[in-house]
Amino acid sequence: MINYAQTPVAWALTRGMARMVDVDLGHALIEGWLGRQEVDGLVDTCQACTQKEPCSAWLTQAHGSRCLAVFCPNQEHLQSLCLRM
Repeated sequence: MINYAQTPVAWALTRGMARMVDVDLGHALIEGWLGRQEVDGLVDTCQACTQKEPCSAWLTQAHGSRCLAVFCPNQEHLQSLCLRM
């Protein structure tokens, strides 16, 4: 598990990508339909990704999109979360 304070960029990018498909990770944790381990896994995956700059740029330009960046290693997982809601 990574502490989000130690990985603020990965946490912000993960949350940003989740928001693109209308998933609020903080709310999901509070409501209990998403576990801490699952969020940790998403942040860990983002932290290991080498596409942080393209990701940040994509998030800045993709307002209103309901799609995720094809290069995002969390793409499938985040889209599946959207279906759970």
